[in-house]
Amino acid sequence: MKKLLIICLLTTGICKAQDPIFTMGYSSPMYLNPALAGLQKGYLANMQYRNQWPKISGHPITATLGIQKRIDTINTGVGLTFLHDAIGETMFTTNIGLSASKHFSLSEKWKLSIGASFNYQQKALDWSKINFTNDPQLTLTTIDYFNLNSGIALTSPFLNVGFALNNITRPNQNFFPNSTSRLPIHFTMHASYNYHLRGAWILNPSIFAHYQQTSYLIASMLSIQYNGLKIIGGYSFKNALISGAGIEIKKFMINYIYETTVSSLGNSTTGGSHELAMSFRFGKNL
Repeated sequence: MKKLLIICLLTTGICKAQDPIFTMGYSSPMYLNPALAGLQKGYLANMQYRNQWPKISGHPITATLGIQKRIDTINTGVGLTFLHDAIGETMFTTNIGLSASKHFSLSEKWKLSIGASFNYQQKALDWSKINFTNDPQLTLTTIDYFNLNSGIALTSPFLNVGFALNNITRPNQNFFPNSTSRLPIHFTMHASYNYHLRGAWILNPSIFAHYQQTSYLIASMLSIQYNGLKIIGGYSFKNALISGAGIEIKKFMINYIYETTVSSLGNSTTGGSHELAMSFRFGKNL
């Protein structure tokens, strides 16, 4: 069944691949929206890992690394992102993206940012995992293409809201000659609000909405933080309950969430989903 599904995906164009999505979107800011590059002073390094539905054979595992820098003299942010996504031992996607954003001060607190990322992507398919004929000529095959993403964000010390448009060039990702399977455009909307209560308490509600072809995902979360310790809860629409915890100490942050599947698949079948994110800020005058 898994082989038949992958063959249908490759040949018909009906089931086109979707971009990997992280539930904790702000933990990989440039991947979420290139306009978020360089919003904070100095350097920011981030890592994020997602293991989705580990009990299902061929489940996706996604990891990303990023580093960005704010250039104050020209109100610009630049950064580099590396992402690797594996669907079982069959299909692999690697992405290297260069992001740049321009920041415009609207007032003392409000800033408008416009950004873009230029990406080199490679998909690899191990035909031995889906080939019925065992033809030795059908081994690992790769396709390479370039892609373009863009975004806009409105930010302040307490609010972050933005919109991103991915796969603008709609590259062809078909493994068969003389065939076309365009990567669908991916729309993203995001918003986050920091509310400082009395003392050291901080509330941070956030929401993410993704739409690509006929697929969509809406996830909302709330983190409650006290003296650097936080608990996280939320809901991914018709998909999962979100729970987790984190630590934020000065320039370092680490968060973990577990998503309990509430769809018809059931959590005992999928094993839920795990997501881990870390970030570290460094440089002068932070």
